[in-house]
Amino acid sequence: MLKYLRDPILRQYTDLAKFLQLPILFANTEWLQAPSIEGQYRGRHIRVFSFYVSKLVGSREHRRMKTYAYTSVFVQFNNFYKYQLSVSPGRPGQKILRKLKSLFFEDDTDSGERLLFDNYTLSTNDNYFADSILENGLQDLLLTHIKSLRGMMRIENDIIVYTERVMIDRDETRERIEEMTDLAVELAEIIEDFTESHRAGA
Repeated sequence: MLKYLRDPILRQYTDLAKFLQLPILFANTEWLQAPSIEGQYRGRHIRVFSFYVSKLVGSREHRRMKTYAYTSVFVQFNNFYKYQLSVSPGRPGQKILRKLKSLFFEDDTDSGERLLFDNYTLSTNDNYFADSILENGLQDLLLTHIKSLRGMMRIENDIIVYTERVMIDRDETRERIEEMTDLAVELAEIIEDFTESHRAGA
C-alpha cells in the first residue's frame, strides 16, 4: 500500500471516497494497480474502479503493445424487462463509436441507433422504451451532463455502466467521474419509474 501513498491516483480516490462516503478498497492482484470504491450510495450498490487494457497497435515492424487506462462506474438497478441502452460520443458509424462498441459488445447493436444532440449516439433494443425515458427526464438529464460524458454509458443486465478511457489522477477527472456516478444513479431511477408505470398499466 505504501506505493499508493505517493501516487496522485490515491489522492484522487481518497477525495472520491469522501464524496461518495464509502471506503477505499485495495486490489490484491498485480494487474489492477489502482484502488477501488464500493458500497451503498444514494440507496444503490455502486462500484468505481480503474483497470488497464493492453492492445497491439501499429503495423508490421512498427507493431507494439500499448496499455490504456480505463475507469468504470457500476450502479445496480432493477432491469425487469432487460432493456438495452447505450449513449456515447460520436455519430453513428464513426470510428470513435465503433471502438467503444468493440470493447463492450459482442453482438450487433446498430438496431435502434440514432443521433442525439448532434454528436452523440443512442442505441437501444426498444425504441418505445428509449423515447419514453427521453421524454420523462432522460433528455433533460443528458443535456445537463452531456459535456462530461466522454465515454460510454450503457445498460449491462442489471447494472448501469459508465466506462471512459481515463485514470482518476486529476481533480477534473475525479469531478467528471463523480458527475457520471450521479448521472448513472438518476438514470436508474428514471428506468425503474418507467418500468413500474409500464407494469401497472399492463
